[in-house]
Amino acid sequence: MIKIVYILFGVISVRALYIAPNRGEIFRDLEWTYEGSDEFEDQEVILKKHKNNEWDVLIFTQSWPPTDCLSWKQKSTKHKCRNLRDTGDERWTVHGIWPSKWGTHGPAFCNSSDQFNINPLNDLMASMNRQWPPIEKSGSGIQFWRHEWEKHGTCAEQLPELGSEHKYFKQGLDWNTMYNLEQWLSSGGITAGKDYELTEIWEAVTHTTGVDPHIFCFKDHKKNKNYLQEIRLCFNKKLSLIDCKPINGKKTESSLYTKIVSHSGMCDIHSPVVYPSVQDVQPTFH
Repeated sequence: MIKIVYILFGVISVRALYIAPNRGEIFRDLEWTYEGSDEFEDQEVILKKHKNNEWDVLIFTQSWPPTDCLSWKQKSTKHKCRNLRDTGDERWTVHGIWPSKWGTHGPAFCNSSDQFNINPLNDLMASMNRQWPPIEKSGSGIQFWRHEWEKHGTCAEQLPELGSEHKYFKQGLDWNTMYNLEQWLSSGGITAGKDYELTEIWEAVTHTTGVDPHIFCFKDHKKNKNYLQEIRLCFNKKLSLIDCKPINGKKTESSLYTKIVSHSGMCDIHSPVVYPSVQDVQPTFH
């Protein structure tokens, strides 16, 4: 098992490659824990620690592929990204729907007997490949989707509305269509290929939704730049859009500055945030 853990400001960014037990399949985990100094845990530890499988909120995470590509390639010179133009347009894609407890980690892997089966998703495949693809050039969507289902979907299925693979992935696709981040940002004057203040991105999202999101960046330490990577929306168990609480679960002062800081991860609020275009990342595709 290979573990890579980046720690900054007491929040752990976990981008881990690991071999799934009994499958020999490699998954990439771009998710964040909320536990301060806690290290990445393997399946068995997570299952023991979160065996009650309780959660408070669904965090719907959408990713910006150009930034995912930059992050992925920085980890190794051998890493290559898929053709970002193969989805037909510049669009935010689904990372996952994550049942979470405020201010802590998990739950995860809630039902080991409910393993991923691609067959119920046959009618969703065209949409999955367009709206929920992996970033790796050699990556299999099946591997990525299996990871999301077995780690998160098996916890979300406690809700009847998400009670099967088909319902879980269909909901992610529907939310990706309904909560169109490219359109939201564009309507707020935020377009790919330019730099913005984090406050401008925040205000573009909150103006449209009326709720507080989580915004995550990729920090390129070599270039000393912030890149917009993920925007996360929060839903209650009735699947209604709600305010996301601060990432650490603690209340903050009501000023806009402290709110944005407490709802962002790996973003330097004092530096511009790059919203890269596909052309910026892949001028030509090889």
